[in-house]
Amino acid sequence: MSKFSKISFLFIAMILSLAALVFLLKPNNAELHQSNSTHPIVLKQNVSQLNPQTTTVEISSDTQKDEAFLEQRTRLYEFLGELSFDMIEGQKPDLRQVTDMMRSQNELVRQGLVEPQEALNYLEFLKQIFPEMETELVAFIEEINAENDLKK
Repeated sequence: MSKFSKISFLFIAMILSLAALVFLLKPNNAELHQSNSTHPIVLKQNVSQLNPQTTTVEISSDTQKDEAFLEQRTRLYEFLGELSFDMIEGQKPDLRQVTDMMRSQNELVRQGLVEPQEALNYLEFLKQIFPEMETELVAFIEEINAENDLKK
């Protein structure tokens, strides 16, 4: 097997592994919606005795925020999966889209919807694939590490 074939095989294996990881870590939407729908109801019952009008607005606002972040996380996982498959097919993505999704990922880390280590793993992986983005990706890594240090 030639050196080029080995490298190609390793690259494809890495991409497929990432795609499988994204698929396995992607949350089940039914479970997410079920857990979101039960949580606000409990809050409504407990707080409704104090001020029912204000409580309803606050809960629906929080639920909408949660759903927006969950949709954002789903889009992130879908983007990473598409990125993997596009690269297998030899297509190079728009690096601005990668940057936008990494900003989104960092926001999800701040919200607690993506584990910091998972985000760091993706960023390290992207550094290997896109050496031209190393400076930007290192900045995202430092941002996540700084956020982790604040939480400790």
